[in-house]
Amino acid sequence: MFRLHFFQASRKTLWRIICAHRFYCTTQSSQTTPVWVLSSRVNDGVCDCCDGSDEWAGVVIPISSRLSAKIQTDLKAFQTPCPDRCKGTRR
Repeated sequence: MFRLHFFQASRKTLWRIICAHRFYCTTQSSQTTPVWVLSSRVNDGVCDCCDGSDEWAGVVIPISSRLSAKIQTDLKAFQTPCPDRCKGTRR
């Protein structure tokens, strides 16, 4: 019984930590749920928000490590500087 109680308390604590470490994208889509990324993915050189608002510190991936624009488009994973991919999703 004690272990179950401890587990439930730990789950609640973990959920509070996860919720507190979210970054909400500046541009939100017309979806009903807000668009957010984990704080650990902010300023990492990868554009997670369609408007690039998660890369506000100006981190730039070195040219030697950059993927070509075609590969980024194919993977749907974009590196900084972030292109605006929010067309048709703004509310």
